[in-house]
Amino acid sequence: MILSSVKIQFVTAAGTAAGQVTGGQVLSGGLVVMHGSPVYAFKVTDGKSVYSVIVDAGNGSVLKTSQGHPLTLSSLIGGMGGHGMMMHGHMGMIKPSGSTAKWQHSTSGTTPSDFQE
Repeated sequence: MILSSVKIQFVTAAGTAAGQVTGGQVLSGGLVVMHGSPVYAFKVTDGKSVYSVIVDAGNGSVLKTSQGHPLTLSSLIGGMGGHGMMMHGHMGMIKPSGSTAKWQHSTSGTTPSDFQE
């Protein structure tokens, strides 16, 4: 039932998320359920900081953009107080532009502290 309310494609939502940060590039993202509704949760960088961006999977609107956190290894993978990129739900790694790498998926992780339910 929740998946039937997903109307926005992942790639479209990723573009919306990247547009929330000047010079933004999506590092990761995935479809998650927050407060009973499907949303896309993305990690976006401007090359110096990492931002968490939540996009409504039903209508494509941006629900939240976090303040930037310094781009460090812990901000990318989580850990001791870091704002990691893994969330509950289906995750997708974004391949860099021009890359021939395959999409990689994982289904485990934790919700970043910015967006606890």
